[in-house]
Amino acid sequence: MATARYLYMNAEGNIHGPFWLSQMRDLWKSGRINLRTEVCMEGTRRWEPVEFYPEIFEQDARLPVFAKLRRTKSDPVRLTLWMIGLGLALVIWLMRYWESR
Repeated sequence: MATARYLYMNAEGNIHGPFWLSQMRDLWKSGRINLRTEVCMEGTRRWEPVEFYPEIFEQDARLPVFAKLRRTKSDPVRLTLWMIGLGLALVIWLMRYWESR
């Protein structure tokens, strides 16, 4: 099965391509295309903004902080204490809110 290729249309309406996914990612990283750039899969006539093709920009969309959080082990005791603390804060706020009405 052949891998799909992409075409893109620049702001002037000129069509460029076809490009492989790796090439589209390079265009994204270099800034030649952005979320508003119109993209079409080779063999179709359906033009949509890059935002409808997350495979092009998804690697850059992941923030390093989230990757770090995925690697850390969760601490259920600490999470439980945070939830209790937030719950108490909410209850206190609601009590003060209803008293002031």
